[in-house]
Amino acid sequence: MAQYHRDLAAARAFVTQLTGYLIQDDELLFAALDTSGNYAAQSNRRLALYGDRILSSVLADAWYLTNQPVDRRFCSPRVECSYQRASSGVGERVGLGPHINRNNGEQGQPITKNTMAATVEAIIGAVWIDCGKDFDIVRAAIKCMDLDNYPS
Repeated sequence: MAQYHRDLAAARAFVTQLTGYLIQDDELLFAALDTSGNYAAQSNRRLALYGDRILSSVLADAWYLTNQPVDRRFCSPRVECSYQRASSGVGERVGLGPHINRNNGEQGQPITKNTMAATVEAIIGAVWIDCGKDFDIVRAAIKCMDLDNYPS
């Protein structure tokens, strides 16, 4: 595993508190928090894309169970922006920033909303993989993160 520049145990405790789930795999946890590109060529972007799709699936499942009619808003790019804003807001609200592994050149700079959202989504992807793709566990983690609301 690449050298994590922060205390991985503290990051694990933070992510566990955030999601209600203990990620066991050190490399998976590190990959979710890495935006530097030093660990993997695409940093946490692959996990973020995966986590974004898991989040969408959990929200679509919750919507479907309500028997609400199809709403064009649910299928629009605006909804994707709403997910991203919510993910970014969660990361900012809970203080995720200090646990994100960034390039040395980015240290001291504000973390962008896109980076914050991608990291929250990467954490969702990491939970999904680590829990053996258990939909109930990832649904509970998303609820714990307060991301389980249908976007308006």
